[in-house]
Amino acid sequence: MPTDTRELRRTITAQRRELTLDIAGRSLHLTNLDKVFWPQPGWRKADLINYYIGVSPYILPHLRRRPLVMVRYPDGIAGESWFHKDVPGGAPNWIQTIRVRHEAEKRDVHYVVCDDLATLVWLAQMGTIEIHTWSTTVDDVTRPDLAVFDVDPQTGIFADAVDGARMICDLLDELRLKRYLKTTGKRGIHVFVPLNPGGLHAEVRDFVHQAVLLLDRRCPGQFALSYLKAQRKGRIFVDYAQNSFGKTNVAPYSLRATPDATASTPVRRSDLARVDPHAYRLDNLGRRLARSGDLWAGLHDGVTVTVSEARRRLEALSG
Repeated sequence: MPTDTRELRRTITAQRRELTLDIAGRSLHLTNLDKVFWPQPGWRKADLINYYIGVSPYILPHLRRRPLVMVRYPDGIAGESWFHKDVPGGAPNWIQTIRVRHEAEKRDVHYVVCDDLATLVWLAQMGTIEIHTWSTTVDDVTRPDLAVFDVDPQTGIFADAVDGARMICDLLDELRLKRYLKTTGKRGIHVFVPLNPGGLHAEVRDFVHQAVLLLDRRCPGQFALSYLKAQRKGRIFVDYAQNSFGKTNVAPYSLRATPDATASTPVRRSDLARVDPHAYRLDNLGRRLARSGDLWAGLHDGVTVTVSEARRRLEALSG
């Protein structure tokens, strides 16, 4: 069977129901290829698998060496779904996993780690529409190399998320910290800060929290500071708890289980004035990547800042 991604996609498209593939010596049996996953456009499971094959050169660098959580929709977006942490029973023996102890739950979880195309195709075969990753690598799951500002407009208006992301970017520029943005594929925006992994999750969470508190002092009434939904109404909520141990965020280029199969897509700050969260989808993101490439390429290149240094800069700025 072909291993070239274009040949793989042609082979899958040509099949009605199922087939067996060999990807770099790993055998995969694909089933229910004709099952409709997105009713309105009529996209099938085969389209889901082909999407992930097509974006594999771009998404794999952001999945490699990171524990992930699958959000599975085996019957498409209209069917039952769930977050799947543990590797499913019957997974191929070549699927890489990492065992993580969750003391709060008093159990170990065996997370999947997706380092290659075969594993990515297997995820899609399992009905995984959304892929969510940790902010740490398997080298040390207790020390994040990413901080995330999860911008969620409580108004439901995407323009409010854009305003919040702009203010966060301006603050990070003042702190001389690199930042990378992406749409969530829904109504929010993620702003990520790459870090040299030295601090613990609690330190990263506290840094993001303190940054939001500073933004609130500068722009009173614009940011919601409470986790009580009744107190967030009409404001921009930045979920700093997404930096906690065990939390995950949707990966760049992951699809979302929306009616039009939107994708979480990296954008530039200069794009914020015109970005449309529904613009990039299963059927067109590949063309955009062919034009612009991965805007998150080299995410950690040259990064030497630890969360401790970022916090010192923030304290100095706060006075």
